Order: sequence, then C-alpha cells, then structure tokens
Amino acid sequence: MRKVIMISACLLGLPTRYDGKSKPDEKVMRFIEKENVVVVPFCPEQLGGLPTPRFSSEIQGGKGWQEGAQVLNKNGEDVTRNFILGAEISLKIAWFSKPELIIMKERSPSCGVNYVYDGAFSKKEVRGMGVAAYYLKKAGYNVISEEDL
Repeated sequence: MRKVIMISACLLGLPTRYDGKSKPDEKVMRFIEKENVVVVPFCPEQLGGLPTPRFSSEIQGGKGWQEGAQVLNKNGEDVTRNFILGAEISLKIAWFSKPELIIMKERSPSCGVNYVYDGAFSKKEVRGMGVAAYYLKKAGYNVISEEDL
C-alpha cells in the first residue's frame, strides 16, 4: 500500500494562491516521484470559502496563529472565520486520508509551518505558524514546509 501525503495545492502547480498563481516546487515534485506516494492536494483558503484570486491576508500581531488571533486581508476586512473554517475542513480531509506527512507552503497565513508575515503587509517574516498548519500540527499530524524537505 502506498503512503498518503497531503500537499498545499499551490506547491503542485495548481493556481490556488491569493494572486491566482501557483508556486510549483521542484523538491516537492521530485519527492512525489521518488517516494511513489498518493497525493491529496488541498488549499485551506479555498476550502474556507475565499475566492481565487483574493486580496492577500496576514495574521495580525506578529506571532503567527494563536487562539484569539485575527486574520485581515489587505483591504482591512476580517477573514479570520474563513481561515478557521479552511483549517477545520483540512483537518477533516486529513482524518479521511490518514496522511503520513503533510507538506505546506511556508510563509502562507494558512500553511506557514515555521514562518509567516508580521501582519503589517511589510513582507517582514516572523517565526510562527499559519492557521491550518497550527490546527493540523496540534492534532498530531506530521507537518513540514516545502523548505524542510
């Protein structure tokens, strides 16, 4: 039986990013080929009901996601509920697919594993996790970023 891994859809070349583009990652693609795994693509922001393209969003407070934090888009609109819903649906997908590994897009407000942006839309990175990465890691899943491969 082949291993199952969940991967942020943008890393696979799917146009799911806020700008309607993708971020295909060569290391991720080589890993998939080498390991011969079953891939479950997912995008927490789309799962949470946000359109593509959409305004970029950042977690406020400069510490990444923590309970009670707020996610705002560049227009100042509160999209926290969408990010939480996307994280919850990602958890359900993980429960159904039983992945041995989840690879997520670093610096994303949903998928960042080690780093996100500071919440000021200044492109300044801070240590912290995105909303979905936080929920998946807290639930005990093996979550890494593409940069950790």
